[in-house]
Amino acid sequence: MTLFRYTTAGVIVLLAACQTTPRPNASLKEARQAYATASLHPRAELAAANEMSKAKQALDRAEQAWRERGNEDETRHLAYLAYRRAQAAQLLAEQSVQEERLQSAGADRERLRANMSQLEAASARQQAALADQRADSLALALERLKAQQTDRGLVVTLGDVLFATDESRLQPGALRTAQELANVLEKHPKHRVRIEGFTDARGSEAHNLRLSMRRAQALKSALVSLGVAPDRIDAEGLGEAHPVASNRTEAGRQQNRRVEVLFSDEAGQLKPRS
Repeated sequence: MTLFRYTTAGVIVLLAACQTTPRPNASLKEARQAYATASLHPRAELAAANEMSKAKQALDRAEQAWRERGNEDETRHLAYLAYRRAQAAQLLAEQSVQEERLQSAGADRERLRANMSQLEAASARQQAALADQRADSLALALERLKAQQTDRGLVVTLGDVLFATDESRLQPGALRTAQELANVLEKHPKHRVRIEGFTDARGSEAHNLRLSMRRAQALKSALVSLGVAPDRIDAEGLGEAHPVASNRTEAGRQQNRRVEVLFSDEAGQLKPRS
């Protein structure tokens, strides 16, 4: 009987271990290998400490996403960032070696300059790839809000369901939308937004301008109450300007009654309307 109890306990421990051991993930494996390779470079910590730190942060977040949530898309995205950061770190470390050799080379100076140019070009491509990846990440985060890519950047258009007719107070259901926007801004702290309010052409131009401004401010206030810093949000009322449909029909007027949320680039720059 005692042997049976010990055997049963052993089986339970083994099963528990199997259940808590995460299954292999190819993206994570590739990111780990890239980070390990970069770490072995003798100049990595000295010349590429920032990139190595960011690679480690992304790798840790990818490990956590896979271990705790088993989220394929999130893990793949974070592992890709870690992989790219590790590659960038290795390039910077090698670039540092080349710079050191350039200072003491003498006869090989021109050849080393050519190598430096190649490394700088490769590093620029890596940075551009990272920027594209981060832009894709923002677009993915805004997918539920049906964000559109425009010549000014990503724009989320919110219809007149946010407000009652001729009112500027957010309706209860609009707070869910505000929460989604706040969540995206929290995860992408380098971005700012401009909230632009619009109306249809009914009513006076002055009234519509004031109403659109109050509506833009109402959405800004909601985001601030949800933890977004006020200096990351511009609010502007444009009244009946820039219609997206005809004001001669009810359907067209409904499309024109809207709030647009424009997201900046990673430098926080917001493009003006042309």
